[in-house]
Amino acid sequence: MKKYVAFAFLTLSLAACSQQAVQPAQPAAQFRTTPIGQGGQTYSTTSEALEAQVIADLNRRGFGDTLSAQGLAPQVYLNVLPVPTSDDSVRAYVKSSFASPVTCSVTWGDGSASTSVASPTVGRIETKDHAYATFGTYTITTSCVNGATVVGTQSVTVQAGKKVTGVTLNFDTPPVASRDVRFYQSYQEQGYQIYGTGNQDVVQPSKDFGNGFHPRPSQPIANLDASVTLQLASIDQAPFTLKSFDFAPAFGNEVGFTLTGYKADGNTITASLDNPDVAYKTITLDSSWTNLKRVTFGNVTGSANYVLDNISLSK
Repeated sequence: MKKYVAFAFLTLSLAACSQQAVQPAQPAAQFRTTPIGQGGQTYSTTSEALEAQVIADLNRRGFGDTLSAQGLAPQVYLNVLPVPTSDDSVRAYVKSSFASPVTCSVTWGDGSASTSVASPTVGRIETKDHAYATFGTYTITTSCVNGATVVGTQSVTVQAGKKVTGVTLNFDTPPVASRDVRFYQSYQEQGYQIYGTGNQDVVQPSKDFGNGFHPRPSQPIANLDASVTLQLASIDQAPFTLKSFDFAPAFGNEVGFTLTGYKADGNTITASLDNPDVAYKTITLDSSWTNLKRVTFGNVTGSANYVLDNISLSK
């Protein structure tokens, strides 16, 4: 069986604002109550949410924790997802119920050596990471063999590896259920992380969250309320360049904030941004937004909640 998954690891598919902060027409804590959906699960990192997604997929297939109690024929499961802390790596999630003398391994489609995996993997998932030297399309395969006989195989085709043009954070992984929301202490994607001030959660709403939320063409990232400043940094602490991003109010009709860049040489750069429309406004930065160690989206005005999407970055 072959599945196809496309990952866009790198590009895995300024006006001044003088308003004073005001209370929006609806409560500021729109995302805190999550009256719509399944309760708004909270995760410490994106990797934790991705693993929960894999476990849910296994349970749907009847291939969950206790294989011996399920009466299933021996089989192997493979899922491949991006490593959120990296811009060139994928993570294979493998589970097998074949018993000895069957052995299983993963091949990565780039000519590198195969990686052995446990079988049977009763009650757990085997995870293996792999980095690709160049961007391309690769077919990853898990095969289980009994001597020279292949007894089980699964394949996934992905686009992965580092592109020289940089990355675009689109917040579409992992997918959020319709009209639901997910919270993170740190959202990680393609080697970058977004986190809130004061250990406050970062919000990943579905594109159709509801409760006054303006529907979006894809999943965005959002601040919890006006008291939370979103911060962006490279996970490896390397300096980066901010090229562009989209932003809009999450609930109200207007939102603004101060964009601040903290440079590796100790200098800072700021821009006051405002969007008086519910549609996304694309902000394209000039060449001064480089050599950055951290960027903040703070001092919110207008609507308490804003959404960000399509953040274009490079190192």
